Formats: sequence, structure tokens, C-alpha cells
Amino acid sequence: MARQKTTTSRARGNPSPGLPAYELMRRNACVHAIMLPTAPVALRRQAQADIFRWLSEGQRLHTIAGTFPLIATVRAHETVEAGTKLGTVVVEIA
Repeated sequence: MARQKTTTSRARGNPSPGLPAYELMRRNACVHAIMLPTAPVALRRQAQADIFRWLSEGQRLHTIAGTFPLIATVRAHETVEAGTKLGTVVVEIA
């Protein structure tokens, strides 16, 4: 983890996610916890806009594990829940 950088993580269903506390303290990191479903709508919309802009700007740094049409959302969810995917599962809505 670089100093003065922003990173993100999510619990992925784990109500007690582990954090590297010593490493965070050593680097004087500040941790902000957020639960998206309870975040104000304006902040969620801003996050969506930021993500859309980031994705539109060029090369992405993540791997797409699978792409599914909206009608196959159940299959997409099953792919995520299986726990064997490497990367992000995308559901296309357009």
C-alpha cells in the first residue's frame, strides 16, 4: 500500500472483514467504512458517475470473469456465489 493513496475493499458478505491493522497504522492510513445501501442517494449517484467516467477513460485494471445480459441475472449471481470466478461479473443493462 503506497502512502497518500486511496484504496478500496469490500467485505463480500463477511460481517467481520479482516484489516491489516498494523500496516494501516504504520502508514498513518485513514479507514472509512461505508455500506452502500445506506449511503445517501446523492453520494451513490456521484460514485456511479465517477465509476462510469473511470471506465470510459481507457484501459481498465480489472479482469472480466463473465458478462451476462440482464435477463440472465440469476446466472450472473450464481457465478459470483460459486466463489470460483477470477475477476468481475458484469450484467449488461443496455
